[in-house]
Amino acid sequence: MSDGIMIAYLPTDGSWCKQPLPHLTLVYAGTLQDRNYSDFNQIAKDAILLTRVTPPFSLDVTGVEQFGDDDERVDVLTLSTTPELIRARELVEYWNMSEHKEFNPHATVGPVGSARGVLPTKLYFDRIMVAFGNEDMVFRLSYDYADEGLSKASRY
Repeated sequence: MSDGIMIAYLPTDGSWCKQPLPHLTLVYAGTLQDRNYSDFNQIAKDAILLTRVTPPFSLDVTGVEQFGDDDERVDVLTLSTTPELIRARELVEYWNMSEHKEFNPHATVGPVGSARGVLPTKLYFDRIMVAFGNEDMVFRLSYDYADEGLSKASRY
């Protein structure tokens, strides 16, 4: 049972991931004990706002590293940043309750040693999720800011 709270981007493919729920955490907002249930609504509103200003996007995988302490170490795919990703983080930074204050985009593969075999060189993200303990909401990112020359039907 999870008690964490976060806003995270979800990749279109998670076949490389050796744990449930592949994701890129945009902001970790603490635990259920840190927040009131009414915060869930506000966090969800912030995620919906991000869907309106963020089209689906891709990030280059820049390497494989290990994050975490001692027996909780995990393999992660480190990811490139874009001005849009940094701006999205800035919009929700005030929720940050992580001990790690610097934004370091990555996607966890699994326990140490699990980043083996065929790994992606790029991750594509088309959804955003709000997790509030065991409850979550998932929203699709907007195509409204995509190339005006394409019809909406051709973007799907």
